[in-house]
Amino acid sequence: MEQNFEFNDIEKEICLLLASTQIFDRIVNHSTLCITINNGVGTILPKNMESLKYFFAHTIDFFSAAGNILNSNRNRKSCFDLLLEMGIDSKLCNCKLENLCVSLNLLKEWYHEEVIYEDFYFASFDLEVDLKIKRSDVIYICANFSKHNFTNVDACRKKLKNIL
Repeated sequence: MEQNFEFNDIEKEICLLLASTQIFDRIVNHSTLCITINNGVGTILPKNMESLKYFFAHTIDFFSAAGNILNSNRNRKSCFDLLLEMGIDSKLCNCKLENLCVSLNLLKEWYHEEVIYEDFYFASFDLEVDLKIKRSDVIYICANFSKHNFTNVDACRKKLKNIL
């Protein structure tokens, strides 16, 4: 039986803020990430392979369509997209949240930026190339491989084929 959530706009924004905060708390924490500073340069890396998988799985949740609590069946948006909308026209404070918009747009640029993996080696083809790929595709592929067995990642295989 499917539940029908009938929250008003303010309640939806509160749920959105809670969901987004929970996602970021799971991604950005000392049990997952290792922060080091050498010569004034900071580096943030996952502590281990399980932390990296955890990072990918929660990151993709932030950028994937949210559930029925936040969305209607016809128009499914991610927490990220809903936060952008909230930043422009918040129902909680009846204002534009400029700092939120600036931060989210920086995150959007980072997420969609093309990354170059130099000297990427394909053993099957004995081929080494500079591979250009959007960070959003890397996160999508890695998140799905982190969450699923190789038999359940058909969409990832299609995306990889298109990239290559």
